[in-house]
Amino acid sequence: AARVRRGEVGDVEAIVELTCELASETENGLRLEAERVRSGAMAGLGEDPVKLKPRYWVVEEAGQVVAFLAISPEWSDWWATEYWWVISVFVARSHRRRGLARTLFLAVFEAVDRERVQTVNLRVERANAAASRFYESLGFAVDDSHLVMSRGRRPDGRRLDPSAAKLAASSPRSTSFGVGLLV
Repeated sequence: AARVRRGEVGDVEAIVELTCELASETENGLRLEAERVRSGAMAGLGEDPVKLKPRYWVVEEAGQVVAFLAISPEWSDWWATEYWWVISVFVARSHRRRGLARTLFLAVFEAVDRERVQTVNLRVERANAAASRFYESLGFAVDDSHLVMSRGRRPDGRRLDPSAAKLAASSPRSTSFGVGLLV
């Protein structure tokens, strides 16, 4: 039987492998550097006192990590609480369509209630209607009160074009979903 638990240092290699598979599958074959992914995952799994470090939940079945969900907290000076951003969620192909992603989210929502987190947010590709429907089934809703603006590079390494911000500002669609929770 599958069980969900908080990720631990011993899960790092499974998380690295699943993260690299996630990037390849969702970003047109993007190959991540395993050592960089390992460093990023260890920030959330190790004893290193990184402030606002990522946190992981994993699904373990027969001693093997087969799925994970990672959040990255954001501090709100207005509300003196955290907002959480879902930065990755992935289920190994062999374990899909069994409710494991939903189980991971429900475990995270329990932690949100316990830790009095204000809101859980995530980004979803505009063209990924199936993912949008899944997130809506969990209670996420499009929050069109803000634009998500970025500076730097896209996941594929291409530079972001600042002139595209004008286009995004005029677009009525948002790519951020949030679940607001009463605290």
